[in-house]
Amino acid sequence: MLRRLYCLLLRLHPPYFRQRFANEMLLIFDEKTTADGRRAAARLMADGAASLARQWALRPRFWEQPARPVADGGPHFLSFERYKLHKGALLYGALLSVAIFAVLGITFNYGIHERLRSARASISNEDPKTASVQCSKASFGTARSTAGPRAANSQVTLGPRSKEPQGIWARLLYIFGKPSPSQQLQEDRSAQSQREAPAQGIISANAQGGAAPSDTPTIRNLKIQLPHPSGKYGVARVAYDWVDGNRREPTAKYPDARREVMVYLWYPVERDAGLTAAAADYLPHAELIARNLSRAELQQGWGYSWPRVFSGSVLTDTHKRSPIAGDGERFPLLIFSPGLGLSSTSYTSQIQEVVSRGYIVASIEPDESAVAFPDGRVIHPASDPAFGHGPAAEASSEVPAGAWSEYLDRIHTAGMPRVESRAADIRFTMDQLAKLDKNEDQTFPFAGRIDFHNIGVWGHSLGGRAAARACRLDDRIKACLNADGVGPDGPVFPYESAGLPRQPFMWMETSQLPPAINSILTSYKITRKDQDKGRQLELIAKEQELQACPNGSYHLMINGAATNHYSFTDWPLLEAEGQGDFDKASHALEPIEAYSIAFFDKYLKHHDAALLDEPRNTASAQITLKKYGKAR
Repeated sequence: MLRRLYCLLLRLHPPYFRQRFANEMLLIFDEKTTADGRRAAARLMADGAASLARQWALRPRFWEQPARPVADGGPHFLSFERYKLHKGALLYGALLSVAIFAVLGITFNYGIHERLRSARASISNEDPKTASVQCSKASFGTARSTAGPRAANSQVTLGPRSKEPQGIWARLLYIFGKPSPSQQLQEDRSAQSQREAPAQGIISANAQGGAAPSDTPTIRNLKIQLPHPSGKYGVARVAYDWVDGNRREPTAKYPDARREVMVYLWYPVERDAGLTAAAADYLPHAELIARNLSRAELQQGWGYSWPRVFSGSVLTDTHKRSPIAGDGERFPLLIFSPGLGLSSTSYTSQIQEVVSRGYIVASIEPDESAVAFPDGRVIHPASDPAFGHGPAAEASSEVPAGAWSEYLDRIHTAGMPRVESRAADIRFTMDQLAKLDKNEDQTFPFAGRIDFHNIGVWGHSLGGRAAARACRLDDRIKACLNADGVGPDGPVFPYESAGLPRQPFMWMETSQLPPAINSILTSYKITRKDQDKGRQLELIAKEQELQACPNGSYHLMINGAATNHYSFTDWPLLEAEGQGDFDKASHALEPIEAYSIAFFDKYLKHHDAALLDEPRNTASAQITLKKYGKAR
């Protein structure tokens, strides 16, 4: 009975809260009540009531705060303690919460048991904006334009629920007055549903299997199909676990431990390979990782999308081990380094698109992300300055209020060891692949298929800085792309004294600041005006660096309302609350993919790249491309 009442309590929360936090809160409730019984249930019910009061009654007050995440924050939002609420408003919210339960107990005494029984099956992650999802089978590999919207592969309709009232009291009446949700809305996780190549976006589990959609689907019944790659090749992925005997593991407790590197190799396969090969999971060994990490660590590594990632609700076009495509030709090699704390699989959509255009991509798992090795070991995320640990956090505490440049200088300096380690991982990966190719190891299926004369490196955020560093250290690399890997006031190239990279270089960035910057500005009393002034001065210095690159460089600015630092990842796609949100995130990713591929096509495949000569705006973003030196 208590669990049913708790489900009802979660159901009364606003839609955006249920989307992000209801699953987590229900899991916590089950764990705590199993271990501690009714006393824990009472505490969690009180916590849920307080959460309900905050989300409905005090919501306007939250909007006055400088960071929007506070408005959407759940009961365990890490920065919530910074924002003090007025006692009168808090009392009002508590009284309102009590009044709600009084109304429920008196008015709906009869018939409530049947409604609560259905609430458990349709837990509050239901999205009230969606009514029906109609999917038809998609044609596999539908092409799309180079910089335009992704081609629609089938019909996906998400309409508003008919006659759903707005407001909390109307919503209460609606909850108890509508028919019980169907008990048949159960999650379908079969591999067959992936091989049917459903429409990209948010899709119904029942619709995947061919059955007619029943009642309004809940979030648990909605899967995310990442955008289908548009190239002529399919995509497959294998994993390699390598140990570098020449380097010690910096995060290990034992001084003799050697550096261990987990690499995913993504490669082109024939389009029909998906008919016979098993579909690859979005995140390999997700169950193993989930059992070994806390919820805080899961959210740290996968954001608000972690319930979808670890429930197997993300569908891709990547398959397990399959024969490489072609008749013996070699494919250019790209080595990818992800952002700080992120798994390289968080970039699956972009990697799939690149591989489908005829590239082999080696993505390196960073040690500050949770890594599951093939033998079953799970490495917890390493302590990192950006998460409030280590020398950078200590250095930042010494910076006086308002000293924005000094703060960032300390952060960049403290992050250099990790940049150096990542750059060494990139070079080690090239060494390992070359060794396997040279020895023609019978167990290495790519012998003779990697073009080692055309190697590019590519990274996002911290990974972009590591890519730039690796370029300066290794002439085997022929092209370098740094995707938003520069701090707001940081240098384009780490270790400026070491010189500039000799390879063609592209610096790609978005005009929107990362969300975390807003909270940093607030906590260090930096005004937006002062920070913008500093950025303008630093931009001049950055352009001077780009002009000095010996073999030419590009500066690509993507200015779009829906484009920010995380648009380079799958996060906006996975956090979509409806098809409209998914489409916005997908369109924001398109110019990132298009210009990345155009850059590598020009310098690794030696093809003409019209986009680099005549940049075009997209429906979602304005593109500004500056060329320096030999790139002109």
